[in-house]
Amino acid sequence: MRNESLHEAKNIRGHKGARSPWRHYSVPAAVRATVRPAAQRAIELAGIAKASPKFNTLKTQFQSELEEILSKIEGGGNVTSRFMKPIFRKYYTKAFQLGKMAGGSPSITRLPDLSLEDKRWIETFIRKEFDYWKRFVEDTRSNSGRMNRQQRLEMYVATLTSMYHTGRVLEVPPQTLFYWKTQPSEHCPHCLYLARKSPFTRGNLPTVPASGDTQCKSNCKCKLVTKRVSMVEYWKVARTAASRDAILKGMRAIK
Repeated sequence: MRNESLHEAKNIRGHKGARSPWRHYSVPAAVRATVRPAAQRAIELAGIAKASPKFNTLKTQFQSELEEILSKIEGGGNVTSRFMKPIFRKYYTKAFQLGKMAGGSPSITRLPDLSLEDKRWIETFIRKEFDYWKRFVEDTRSNSGRMNRQQRLEMYVATLTSMYHTGRVLEVPPQTLFYWKTQPSEHCPHCLYLARKSPFTRGNLPTVPASGDTQCKSNCKCKLVTKRVSMVEYWKVARTAASRDAILKGMRAIK
């Protein structure tokens, strides 16, 4: 591995918090960096073709299950945290694994295995989202809240998208650039800013669509498009790109 690659590995290994799990070094992706770019792209396209329909089905199943649970709560039923957490864990974990499959996991015949680091991050994400869920349940019971039930439910289902993108970012080979692609009618200033700042490397990518980090929150409909490039082109971008911290500072400055 080149010195620059080792340097990036050192910089992104420090996995901290629920927002940037790809900052730790992905060994499987590093190994696959030796494969020809065309072969890498073929693996990724096969993974996307396999994972995408499964992910759409997963979102439908998650929404159906949450609707059933909320109906029970509205009817006066008691739904405990012990009952709910395994449900969140099941869907978030599978969304993450399907994202890894779409990123070009070596095996597309089954869901990819998770590292200990992956599992720890998923649990961090679940704890954060579960706090929001408990407030949602309280508002449902008291018939309060500024947003209607269906909108909030759809936002919960949308959080699966951020898990999918995160797994994908972790799995693609290091020699990959990421482009934040907005919809034609996009008006979220954060998303427009990220589109202008593209392309990103995995080392400075600040977030993923639907993560809640942009002003449009989990309603984000943007896409994260990947491009496999030569090592020369990759390091040309990596050496001149703004740091992740600088990009996040720019996002915070946007009103």
